[in-house]
Amino acid sequence: MTKCLECGSEIKQTEGRRPRKFCDNKGKCKGAYWLKNKPKEPRYVLKSTLDSVVAKYEGLLSVIPKGNRIDINHLIDAARGRDASGINEDELNLPSQIEKYEAEIRTLGESSLAKRRKLFLEGKIRELKNGKL
Repeated sequence: MTKCLECGSEIKQTEGRRPRKFCDNKGKCKGAYWLKNKPKEPRYVLKSTLDSVVAKYEGLLSVIPKGNRIDINHLIDAARGRDASGINEDELNLPSQIEKYEAEIRTLGESSLAKRRKLFLEGKIRELKNGKL
């Protein structure tokens, strides 16, 4: 006979079966045990840990020559469709975008998906006309 890991009561073991660790089949002891003993993750970072990571990063950054460093801002601008000046070509061509959306609305049918797409496109046109994009 073994004892339950949670409450300590005796557990009858059946020969030839996997050994039981908890007394009940409903999972009360098992659930309570794992709630008490689950690994706890810290909800914050210690200042000393943060300082060590920052120091390590700055140390690595100082080793890289200035000319070889990657400026990530141009990658972000490229992903947003902006050129080196930070201007998005699509933002300049608002009338053509509005015409493109209106042309798509004219081609949509009467299905429920088409109605939802039409509402979406009408909202986009409204945003463009109001200057929210």
